[in-house]
Amino acid sequence: MSSHIASWSKADFIALTMNFPQIAINIIGMVGQRLANVQNRLREMATQSAEQRIAHALLMLVEQSGAVQAGVCEICIPLRRRDVAELAGTTLYTASRQLAAWEKVGLLARSRQMLVVRDANRLRRIAQGGLL
Repeated sequence: MSSHIASWSKADFIALTMNFPQIAINIIGMVGQRLANVQNRLREMATQSAEQRIAHALLMLVEQSGAVQAGVCEICIPLRRRDVAELAGTTLYTASRQLAAWEKVGLLARSRQMLVVRDANRLRRIAQGGLL
């Protein structure tokens, strides 16, 4: 997978936004959205259990990079338990224990270093504070 990076000098960027104000408006919207996401993450960290935060992290990944096949959602990026722990703001041990428990009851499955969510609705209920 290749990537390309584009960049402008500060002066060029200012000139670009002066000539095309919609670019500045779009940037303000993107920054505002990212700030709202950070605020939500901080609220989750302060008010939700580790189980809820892990469920939220998995649902976010499903939304951003999931592929639905035969009623299940595969998160289409290689995902380690450590990655889930970092996204959820919890320890590796806690994330591993929770993921293993959900795999045991059939909510999740591992497939080729990918994580498959077999029941997104149950995961949403967990994220909202409901029981498994």
